[in-house]
Amino acid sequence: MNTEAKAFQRFINFQLLGSEDIPEDPKAAFQCGKYKSNKNQRAWIEEYFMKVKLPILVTIKLPEWRDRHVTTKNYYASLEQYRNLIREIEQEFTNSKNHWNDKPLPFIGSFQKTKSGTWMFYILVKTDVLPNSLIYKLCLSIQTIIDKFGFDEEVIDIRPVTKQEGISLFVIKTQTYKEDLTHDEGNTIHTLETLFKVKENPKQLSKHLQYLEKTWSNTVKSGLGEFLKFNVSDDI
Repeated sequence: MNTEAKAFQRFINFQLLGSEDIPEDPKAAFQCGKYKSNKNQRAWIEEYFMKVKLPILVTIKLPEWRDRHVTTKNYYASLEQYRNLIREIEQEFTNSKNHWNDKPLPFIGSFQKTKSGTWMFYILVKTDVLPNSLIYKLCLSIQTIIDKFGFDEEVIDIRPVTKQEGISLFVIKTQTYKEDLTHDEGNTIHTLETLFKVKENPKQLSKHLQYLEKTWSNTVKSGLGEFLKFNVSDDI
């Protein structure tokens, strides 16, 4: 299955499944309110995550061992790895490697330490509108990066956010007052500005989304056509 076909599969999965529909998914418990936030987490949720619309969750967890992208327990080295990947996703989404920061897709990111001591990055995409063209383009951008580096499909995951408060708690679930900050900065929250020194540009982003909408019919024909090649038998 080629990149376009796999991206269309991601797009379909996004449309059909929310985390709460998959009982074994750890996100489901947070969305259903089974976990309570501590004081520090509550402050982040109320004063930051719930102030804007965050309808998309992208999870990036680099593999333990993989050539150029070997995960590391070092905060700064790992953050740079994720920073580079996120930049590439932004470049694919905006169709620009040189001027992607003129029309970036805004987000709130959560850089969190795993149980093994390595790191992962949660991205909550910030947007007031959620057209199919935006969803598919982001799925295609993610799939392009996965295929470029030869990652397993689950290294980057994209899902709809149906209960924003619960997912906000999920992405900062290890954020506490008593983090050990003697070796690194600890779990941190990031935006375009803190990660790239790039400011949001709603006007230019809106123009790009309008372009995606105008080209949506041709895009879906191409993506759906490639998807059907691999999913419909010759007998049908």
